[in-house]
Amino acid sequence: MSANALSSEAADLVIIGGGLWGLSIAWHYARLDVGRVMVLERNLLASAATSRAAALLTRARAKTALMPLIAQTYADITALEGESGEALDLHQVGSLHIAASEARQQELRELVAIAE
Repeated sequence: MSANALSSEAADLVIIGGGLWGLSIAWHYARLDVGRVMVLERNLLASAATSRAAALLTRARAKTALMPLIAQTYADITALEGESGEALDLHQVGSLHIAASEARQQELRELVAIAE
């Protein structure tokens, strides 16, 4: 890429890193219509750690403050699919938690109560 393409006139906002976080930030700012958003990534987008992550989006969390963030993530996935016209190939599956102690059984009971 030429130095001219990276001039201050090429973008109003530059995001360094084209992984999950960088692309999410770029998409959200683009939706706010802040101007031209540029993502700089030295490799293919989402090809480093992001491409290897399990990306488990468990809805029920012991830290209940995280639950609205997970709900927003699911809403954003739906919105991104609608805006882009592309399926993100999200596989929604369940999970199995096994308790090996009474204490862990109690933690899981509390998690079930939160989820309900």
